[in-house]
Amino acid sequence: AALTITSTGRVNGITRTVQAVLRPQGFTQYVLWYNFNEPDPIAASAIYGNSGYPGTPQSRPASWFQNKCALFAWAGRPSSCTNGQQWSFSTGYTFSGPVHVNDTIGIYGSPVFNAAVTTSDTACQGQPAGSPSCYVNAGGANPVWSDGKTGVDPAGMSYTPVIPLPTTVAALSATPDCTYTGTTRIVFNSDATMTVWSPYTTSVTSSACGSLTSLHSSAGATVAVPTNGLVSVNDVQSPSGAMTGVCAAGAVGGYPVAHDLWPASIGNPPCYYGDVYVQGVVKGRVTVTSSDQIYVTRSITYAGGPSGSDSLGLVGLNGVAAYNPYGCLNPNKNGACSGSSYANLTLPDGYPQGAMEIDAAILSINQGFDVTNLNLGNILDNIHNAATASSTGLTFFGSLAGRYADVESAGGGYNNVTYNYDARLKVASPPYFPDPPGATWAVATFAEIPAAY
Repeated sequence: AALTITSTGRVNGITRTVQAVLRPQGFTQYVLWYNFNEPDPIAASAIYGNSGYPGTPQSRPASWFQNKCALFAWAGRPSSCTNGQQWSFSTGYTFSGPVHVNDTIGIYGSPVFNAAVTTSDTACQGQPAGSPSCYVNAGGANPVWSDGKTGVDPAGMSYTPVIPLPTTVAALSATPDCTYTGTTRIVFNSDATMTVWSPYTTSVTSSACGSLTSLHSSAGATVAVPTNGLVSVNDVQSPSGAMTGVCAAGAVGGYPVAHDLWPASIGNPPCYYGDVYVQGVVKGRVTVTSSDQIYVTRSITYAGGPSGSDSLGLVGLNGVAAYNPYGCLNPNKNGACSGSSYANLTLPDGYPQGAMEIDAAILSINQGFDVTNLNLGNILDNIHNAATASSTGLTFFGSLAGRYADVESAGGGYNNVTYNYDARLKVASPPYFPDPPGATWAVATFAEIPAAY
């Protein structure tokens, strides 16, 4: 939502017109937004709990982190939640847009903040901008602020009250343009269409969302992207039969990939869950919501480029993740595998995962942005093939928000991560993209425009 106010005045024979755009101070106002500055429970279990991390018990499941660690550091979170380490922004991080963290921010070395950076750590309240009280020195802290200066400075880190997260996507899912149920795959096409596979959808919002025959077929249903629309994928309400188990390999437009270890690592979610596999070239403005998890399978880019009118929102009630299948290449008839046969698996297009670009505003309501199997297999930064991005590593263009910090590597996944802010989001979020509960309104842009008369 946005409100445009235009005012014209005439003084001494001179007419001038100014225009202000006001909008809620939402998640898309930031290139990076965290609630808790720590990995989400699933990522934490992979990093600290079960991966041989030095000095850490091997038996910490995700539930341990969920029960013990959902606290701000400034409100008493145990240091054991991050193995005694401070989760930090460090030298090499450059942020092209505003950053906010409700939690304590750690600084290691000299990260560069090219726009405002704020924290809700109460130690920063009442302190001058840029004060060392506003962050934890994790080693040689000397952050560089947007004016190129360091230390106490008007452009430095400052305090703002806690910005709350929504707790559900139900309000978004009430009036979508297209609703699908059960695990679904969506590929955006550069001609303003999308191809959808949804084998467990039993009714469609309208014929514009595809026929059941097409949605259940191997070719999928190719339909127009809803204009300024909302696409929701929800759980099947009365599941039965095959959908109550893990999705069969390839059952949803070629996904999931056979032999992937990821489903077992998160409790083998059944196929009736509203998970979404998504990739492609977006032409239009649309938001996709999931009642569970969104998996980005390949790059998502805008047909009109970074300065066009295309816009995508991805909202996962659990989270959003880059899909990186890893498992046994040649299991025997009993499913057993020798260690030497484990590897990064190929996707349905015939190539393994590699460098990726994601153009979207992303919100992970209960988790954070992760990479599946982030502690296994190859680093993906420099894997380039016909299906991957030409850039190195993982590149975001848009905004990234989550209950927990994003985690892209713990031995596998991506070491090189770039955060590029989509400045268009200052004025307009993707359609129906949620704002924080009780969000305040503020001036997004203010400018003089040609005189109205």
